[in-house]
Parts: sequence; C-alpha cells; structure tokens
Amino acid sequence: MADVTGTFAAKRLRFVWFTLSYLIWTICRFARYEPSFDVRGKYHRYTEGARHAGDRLLAVCRVALVMVVGLALLPLWLANLAVAGIVTALAIGKIPRWYFRTAMAPAKSIVRAVARLWGVGTANGSESPDDLAVSFEEAFPDRPDQLQASDIDVYAPVLPLFKELFSCYDIVEAYATCPIYPLLAGKRPYIAYEHGTIRDIPFEATPAGRTTAISYRLADYSFVTNPDCIEAARKLQLKEFCYVPHVIDRKYHQEVPATARKPIVFCPARHDWRDKGSDQVIRGFAEFAREADEFRLVMTNWGQDLDRSRQLIDELGIADRVQLIEPLPVIKMIRLIGESRILVDQFSGNCGGIAPAALSVGTPLVIHLDLSKYEWCWTQPPPYYDATDAGEICQALHAALTCNMDELRDKARIWVQENYWYKQVVREHLRVYDHLLRRD
Repeated sequence: MADVTGTFAAKRLRFVWFTLSYLIWTICRFARYEPSFDVRGKYHRYTEGARHAGDRLLAVCRVALVMVVGLALLPLWLANLAVAGIVTALAIGKIPRWYFRTAMAPAKSIVRAVARLWGVGTANGSESPDDLAVSFEEAFPDRPDQLQASDIDVYAPVLPLFKELFSCYDIVEAYATCPIYPLLAGKRPYIAYEHGTIRDIPFEATPAGRTTAISYRLADYSFVTNPDCIEAARKLQLKEFCYVPHVIDRKYHQEVPATARKPIVFCPARHDWRDKGSDQVIRGFAEFAREADEFRLVMTNWGQDLDRSRQLIDELGIADRVQLIEPLPVIKMIRLIGESRILVDQFSGNCGGIAPAALSVGTPLVIHLDLSKYEWCWTQPPPYYDATDAGEICQALHAALTCNMDELRDKARIWVQENYWYKQVVREHLRVYDHLLRRD
C-alpha cells in the first residue's frame, strides 16, 4: 500500500511540476514584446498582446486543466524530458529543436485528444503558433529558418473577425500570401490560389516566406496559375494542385481591324534587366529602328532598372523613338496592345499575363519561353516569335512585321480558347469545389 501511495504522490508531483513549468514558459512568452518588421519597413512592437493579456492568461489556465489529465497518460521519461525542454527554453530564450521532435510533439498529441473530448482548445480547430511551429518543423526539417511565434502573433488581432467570416462559407479560397488566414482560423477545407506567389516567396527566410510555405503546404488544394511554378509546387509537396490559367475573360477579346493598328512596338514589362531582359529589348529595337523609320517603342516608366534604361536609350541615340508612359489599368492596356503592331514581353523563359492578352487580340508576340515548364498544362505552344538577346529580338521584330495578321489572329484565338479561356477557369473551380465537398 505504501508503494502505491508513493507512486501516486510521485505522479501528482510530476503533474504539478510539468504544469507549472508550462505555465511559466507560456506567460513569459505572452508577456515578451518582440520587435517585427512590418510592410512599411519600420520596427514596431506588438502591443495587442498586452491588450488581450487577461484573455490569454485565462486560456492558459484552461489548457493547464486539460494537461493535468492528458499528462497522466505520459510515461515518466517523456514527462521529465519535456520539463527539461521547458527549462532549457527559459534559459536560452527559445525552444530547442530536439524538444519538438522527442517530447512536445507526442505530448501535444495526447493533450489535444483530451482537449477534444472536453471541448477545450482553440476555436474552430485553429492551430496555435506552437502547433504550427511543430508542423513547420515536420514539413521542412532541413530549413535553417524555422517558424517563430512572432511570425504568427501579428495575425492574432484580426483572427476573430476572420473566423466569424469564414464560418459563413463551405470553402474558403485564399489569394497569394493570404492562405495563412484560413489556416490560422482553422477553416477547412481551404484552397490556396497562387499567381506566381510560390515561385520565390515560400523559400525566403522571412516571416512572409515561412507563413506562405506552411499555409500552401497544409492547404487542402492549390491552384497554380503560373505553369513555371510546377517545380516550386513539387518542392513544397503540396497535397493536391492543378493548373488554372490567369483569367482571360470577354474584355480581352476586342476586334481590332488591321488598319487601326499603329506603328508601335509595345513593351509593358517593368524595367528589370535580369528578370525581364529590358536592356535587350532596347538594344534590339535600336537595331530594328534603323530599318523601320516609322516605328516607335512604347515602354512603361516603372521598374528597378528604369534609370539604367533611360541612360541606355540616350547612349543609343533613340530617345526620340522611345516613349515612356505610366503603367496602365487593364482595359486601357488591352486597348493599347490591340492598337500596337507588335508586343514584346519578357525573356526569362516565363509567361505571365501579358502574353495571353496579346494573343487574345491577335497582336504578334515576341517572347522567350522555356517550353519544358509548360508541357504539363498547355495543349500546344502558342504562336509566338522566340528571341533571347538583342540580335534575335531584332530578327523577331522583322518576322512579326511581315506575318499574315489574319492567320496569326485565328491561330492565337484558338490557342487562347484551349488554354486561357475563362470557361476553363470556371470549370476547374467547380470540379475542385465538388471534389472537396464530397471528400468532407
């Protein structure tokens, strides 16, 4: 009898010690104001945590009650290991990675099970920052930058509003870097819609990079609108995904008589010499302009290399043949594309939204495409003139100038309807919605 009593006493002491350690660590974490870098580039401190300190402390106490029961199922070695992890976290200011792998993950699984039975836990099944940190560690164990509580805390003030909003819908589809909202709100199923988002952002060692990576990785489904992002989708190991093109709806399809076209080479891409090849466009046009006296190059006056482009235009002596305009809203841009004789896009191998817009109105397109990135989603390559440098751009401009415009327009329209038509976007959305609702 004495042995049994001693065992029970030891267990009670273990529970109290573990729970108090957890409470101390949690209160310290919630009380610590951590600086973060916001979108305006200024450092600020999260004061919202202090505003809701009372609610958070109450939540911690509720969790502690659940832990007392849940920890009864833990073996002694695991409880002691978890306590060691908490003590280490208090000493060094962060949770050691071995703590997640060997102690916290199995402990939390047991505690969550008890919490579900008692109806205790975060609303709508939403995950806490610690839960997401564990999920991130499991999903991306080789990343040197791991998800931090400060990456998630910034969303806390608005989460109640999003939870209430999301509860009105069967499915939530989140755009760009916003899938973190339904993930944190515990909304299922949710769809992540990328528009080039996953090409670079999820792999950056930034808060936005980490939250984007985990929100796409845990999404129930993802729409990939940029075919070249297939490699990023595979690297992130998305659960399920499919290709959905940029929406090319009826406003793109404007009949433009050949007589209405002007001697304009239009290049709406931003000035980015490395990613867009803007310098090659200027050099190629300068060579083309020697034989095409009536043509002028129209470019937008934005981009990180705008000043370098201005200088290059002056050096080549074509300032009177180049016009820089403000970036245009989509309707006006489509109208100018339709009025132009040739559209020059980018030369990095990628296809964005400009190229399909040119094809939809039958304007000859000069671009470089890495077709190996597009075989998985296009029925066939579009009609275009390929070029990679200034000399090839000049040759492509001459070829586009002598093409049969009516024949090109017909081929381009067929390709757009097969690969970029708005009905395809609607059809894929309905298919995925039906799939997710039937699955759940």
